[in-house]
Amino acid sequence: MEHVLPQGPAVGLMLSQVHEGLFVVDARPALAYINDYGARVLGYADAAELLASGASMSAFFTAPEEMQALVRNTREQGTVPGAEFQVRRRDGASLWLEVSAHTVRDPAGAVTGFWGVFRDLTARREAELARDRLHAELVEAHRRLESTGRALRESNAALQKRNRHLREFTAAVTHDLRAPLTTLKGFAEMLQADHAAALGEQGGRLVARIRAGAEQMALVMRGLQELVLLGEESERRVEVDLAQVMRQVLEGRRADLEACGARVEVAPELPRALAHPVKLFLLLDNLLSNALKHHGGPGAPRVSLGWRREGGGVSYCLEDDGRGVSEADRERVFELGFRADRDRPGAGIGLVIARRVVELYGGRIWVERASSGGARFCFQLSDVPPAVV
Repeated sequence: MEHVLPQGPAVGLMLSQVHEGLFVVDARPALAYINDYGARVLGYADAAELLASGASMSAFFTAPEEMQALVRNTREQGTVPGAEFQVRRRDGASLWLEVSAHTVRDPAGAVTGFWGVFRDLTARREAELARDRLHAELVEAHRRLESTGRALRESNAALQKRNRHLREFTAAVTHDLRAPLTTLKGFAEMLQADHAAALGEQGGRLVARIRAGAEQMALVMRGLQELVLLGEESERRVEVDLAQVMRQVLEGRRADLEACGARVEVAPELPRALAHPVKLFLLLDNLLSNALKHHGGPGAPRVSLGWRREGGGVSYCLEDDGRGVSEADRERVFELGFRADRDRPGAGIGLVIARRVVELYGGRIWVERASSGGARFCFQLSDVPPAVV
C-alpha cells in the first residue's frame, strides 16, 4: 500500500496542499493514508492527528452499510466515480461528500486496497435543499394564491349578481311608486287649491304635510334612481371639460338659481378630468344642490368651483358661503340618510351619490371649512381607470 501514491518530500508537500481529500485504505479496509485537507474536512487538525486517533473509515459514515456497498462496488467494478454520501465530522456535524474510489491490485491482480478522492459538497447540498424548500414554498404559495383568486372571483361574481338584483329591485320599486305618488301629490294640490275653505286651518296643515311628504318621497326616489344609474352606466372614460359640465348643471338648475338669486363662479382653465361625463354631471349637480339647500345667510347664495394642485394630483373644490359643516359631521355628511338640518328639504342621498361617483374613479372626497365660513367640498379623481361596475 505504501506504493499506491508517489513518494518523496516534494510529493508529500504537494498532496498536503491539494484542495480535495485524498485517501488510501487497505483491504480490511483500514485507513492507511489521508492528506491534511481531507483530515481537516473531517474535523481534525491534520492527517497525523487523524491517523493517530485510529479512527476507521466506517466510523465517518452515518449509514455504515453505505461504506460496505462502496467497498463492494469498487472491488467489483474497479472504479466508482462521484458517489455522494452523508458523513459525520469528528464533532458530530453532518457533511455531504462526493467520493470517487479505485481498486489497488498486486501484480497477480488481487485487490490489496483502495484509493480515492473526496470533495466537500455540504455547501452545494444545503443550497440545493434551500432551493427545494423555496420551490416547495413557492408552489404552495401559488396554490394558495390560485385558490384565493378563485374564491375572490366566485365572491365577486356572487356580489355582482346580488348588486344586479338590488338595482333591478330598486328600479322596479321606484317605477311602481311613481304613479301613486304623483296621484297623491296631485290630490293634495287640488285639495289646497279648491277646498281650502272647507278644510279649515287644521285640515290645511294636514294636507300641507301630505304634500310635503310626497315631495320628500319624490326626492328619495330621484336619488335612488341616480344611484341605480351609477351602477348601470357602462364605463366610457374620456377627457371631460368640467367647466362645460358645470354649465350644463347650471342650465338644469336655472329655475332654482333664479329663485334664490344665487351667483355661481367657475374658475377659468379648469383642468380636464378623465371620467364619464354623465357621472361627473351627477357629482357636480348634487354638490351644487347641497350648497343651495344649506345657504343660511341673509343675502343671495354665492358658490364657486375652483381647483388646486396637491398631493401630486388635482383637487376640484366647490365652495359656498353657507353655514358650513361642523367638524363632528364632516364624515357623517357622506352617509346614507344623514341630514344635519331636518327642517330643510332633502333625502340625505345627494352627498352619497357624490361620494359614490368619486370612489368609482379610485378618488376621495372630503369637506373642509371655507374662508367665508361656509363649506368647501373637495374631490380628487384617480388617473387609473376604475373597474367596470
